[in-house]
Amino acid sequence: PLWWSTGLPVFYFVQAIFGGLAMAAIIAYITWSGLGLPIDESLIVRIGRVIRAVLIVYLILRLGDTLLAGEFEQLFTSGIFSVLVISEIIIGVLAPLVILFSKYGKSAEGVFFSGVFILTGLLLNRLVMSGLGLAVPTQETYVPHWMELMITVGFISGALLVYGVTTRYFDLFPKGHQD
Repeated sequence: PLWWSTGLPVFYFVQAIFGGLAMAAIIAYITWSGLGLPIDESLIVRIGRVIRAVLIVYLILRLGDTLLAGEFEQLFTSGIFSVLVISEIIIGVLAPLVILFSKYGKSAEGVFFSGVFILTGLLLNRLVMSGLGLAVPTQETYVPHWMELMITVGFISGALLVYGVTTRYFDLFPKGHQD
């Protein structure tokens, strides 16, 4: 009950919004830093403001859903499951909100680090959700086939290749960059 809810599609949609924005801020920061370009501080800080608003909406939805479902006490009485849910909320929502509401949140570095916390919290959410929250107890275990792993590696490698080629050969960044 700590993870399953009729509101899951809404939670996933809101998580996709703030997760995507966090990823965009992280990628922009890493790309500009890695290429030696000046970081567009105002753009990343504006992304941080939007992330902040969406995180607040998510926190209200998530805690409100738990409260309305009558499961709020389970946040504190379910042992390791309580620890996982509270960790997910602290790492993925509260820590980024603290950063984004502080003076550090008015810098590209602050938004970058809040994005790292957000993505870590989302990863924890998805691992727990798929591994524990919705798992049906069974005697069988699943181990991915080596071909499934290679397909995943191939997709990631292809995405990195396309990104690298695009940033190198298309005029995406201001002039003055030197390789």
